Amino acid sequence: MTRNAGATHTVVAVGSSDVCQGSIRRAPGAFLAQSVVVCEGASEVGLVRGLDQYRVSTGLTSISAEGVGMMDSGGGDPDDAIERAAMFRSFGYRAAVVRDDDLKPDVALENAFKSDGGLVVACRDDRCLEQELFYSLAVDAVEKLISKAAGFVGAELVDAHIKSASDNAYDYLGILTHCTEGSLTQEHRVVLGKAATSKENPWFKSVSKMEAVGRDVVGPALQGADPAFTKSVEALFEWAANAG
Repeated sequence: MTRNAGATHTVVAVGSSDVCQGSIRRAPGAFLAQSVVVCEGASEVGLVRGLDQYRVSTGLTSISAEGVGMMDSGGGDPDDAIERAAMFRSFGYRAAVVRDDDLKPDVALENAFKSDGGLVVACRDDRCLEQELFYSLAVDAVEKLISKAAGFVGAELVDAHIKSASDNAYDYLGILTHCTEGSLTQEHRVVLGKAATSKENPWFKSVSKMEAVGRDVVGPALQGADPAFTKSVEALFEWAANAG
């Protein structure tokens, strides 16, 4: 692989490694960027895109205009996203990873990536992305998340998932009432995080659904969220803004 210092874009010579060739097939446009965000899966891609769309609507610059490309690592093995991002770093790109924390990558692999200048933005405390959102957002945003889910998969299925996740202790309308009354508890948040990831039609598991969540719910609610969550999101976009 070569980089043309006098050009805006990167010129790529296809390498022989499986990681390199697979990444070129998966997201060829990422190789033309100055910096690359490797997302663990579709949900992470959607959230970053949606947050970016919200930021643009407030007058900020899109990360694509900052020279940042994105790649969906495809989920699965948690090491995959780190390995792809490390490959980009080895070629001289700035690289970042956005990942869940329910399945963790190899510690040594991730630490080596970070030591080489890579950025990792991860969910916290063994959480998947959906859990992170339900645990971190303010009550009014949680209510909007639930309403989004009902629009995506139907209120009846959301109700069934909540009942299943809580052993019938809670239901859809009951939790909405707790949101409206400001009485939502941590136990409710745990149930919602579990219900959202049901194997039968999970609520937000696609690029388009999580894009809408990022744009319409998380972006507007970010400043009122758990400060540690807000800080991690802002770190990614600050990194993107320094891509030049």
